[in-house]
Order: sequence, then structure tokens, then C-alpha cells
Amino acid sequence: MKDLPPPGGAPARCATILAGAPNEDAPALLPSMMRTRGLNPSAVQKFAAADYRSLEMACAQCRDAHACRLWLEAGDGDDPAWRDFCPNARRLGELNALL
Repeated sequence: MKDLPPPGGAPARCATILAGAPNEDAPALLPSMMRTRGLNPSAVQKFAAADYRSLEMACAQCRDAHACRLWLEAGDGDDPAWRDFCPNARRLGELNALL
């Protein structure tokens, strides 16, 4: 994963990086994953914008977007398998504890 640019003007630069990522569409899975983990995506965007961009970047670089999609479609939020493929597993847990 590439280092994030500093906040302030960062969204445009992040969008440029995301556009060239291996899984451009993977960040679309992020809100579903966040809700499954008990997080409100809108609240994270509002109160932890830099973290949200970092999560998007990790999703875009993820090589397991297919596993993510299948896990989300299965609808079993208690299945811990997501920790094995999600590059955001640790940070989502931290955000859940903070928010």
C-alpha cells in the first residue's frame, strides 16, 4: 500500500492513486464491510476522513476483493474468515473501538 498524502487537498491525490489501483472497484465494498463490522461509514468519513481514505486505498490494493465480495454476500458477519483476507481488519477493529 502506498503512503497517504497529508490531509488538505489529499482527496484529489487519493482519487488519482485509486484510479490506477489493481482493484478500482474494491473500495465500493468498504461501506458494506464497515456496516458488517458495526461501523457507520458516514461517521467514519466525517470524524476520521484520513482513516477512511486509508481504508479505501488498502481496498484498492487488495488482491482478495473476490473473497471479500463472497464473504459479504454470504451474510454471516460472525464468521471470522474476513480477518484472513481483509487488509483493513486491524484498522476496522481499532475504529470500532474508537467510534
